[in-house]
Amino acid sequence: GEPAFSMVGVDGETFTDAPNGIRVSVISANGVSAQVVITLGQPVPPRPQLLSPANRAALTTLRPKLKWKLSAGAATYEVEVYQGGTGGPPLLTTSTALLFYKTPALTGGGTKYFWRVRACGAPLGAVPASDSGGACSGWTKFRQFTVK
Repeated sequence: GEPAFSMVGVDGETFTDAPNGIRVSVISANGVSAQVVITLGQPVPPRPQLLSPANRAALTTLRPKLKWKLSAGAATYEVEVYQGGTGGPPLLTTSTALLFYKTPALTGGGTKYFWRVRACGAPLGAVPASDSGGACSGWTKFRQFTVK
């Protein structure tokens, strides 16, 4: 019968199916057969849904708690917070296994902040997903809040 899988590859080439967490690396190929290594990870988790604070919320606390819904298959969540706008580097970046992140003390006085989250699955093995180029969802849309 016909082979269930076929590919043309050269030594050292890697084929990746990121949404399904599959990577095939060609060890050696001679045109007739190939020796490959297949790495199975976990599929990319869906983008999380942000819960609170609501977009454009006016907060009185200097340490807001950012919350989102569980994303199936996520092992960790990466959080970015920007001050003033989203054009430059983030004010802070963190990773957590929880469904919330309580910020350190922020500047009040009407300062605007923007935040977003993405979900990362854990590939097989001990390396954190984000450190190995693992399976992370896209970022959520930014939400903005103001600290009074």
